[in-house]
Amino acid sequence: NPGDREHTITKILKVVSGCDKELKVKNGLEKETCRKINADIKAAKLKVTSQIMDDIIRVTAKKIDDLQAVIALLRSKDYEQPLQFINMK
Repeated sequence: NPGDREHTITKILKVVSGCDKELKVKNGLEKETCRKINADIKAAKLKVTSQIMDDIIRVTAKKIDDLQAVIALLRSKDYEQPLQFINMK
């Protein structure tokens, strides 16, 4: 379901790879990770605004170069979770 926090992918794995293990996929970020990312963005002193919205972080800026600087900053750090960047306009 779209609202679930965790999804299990067992049948797909069994069909594709013959694997018997159950894989859990998390949707969104944990609150503590959101706070760390938000603090890193604010510490960079870029001309952007960031806000935590449930399990995602929304970053807005007037210039696309500032958004690209934030993406480069976040990719250079390790948050022990893969990050996804969407809808950069």
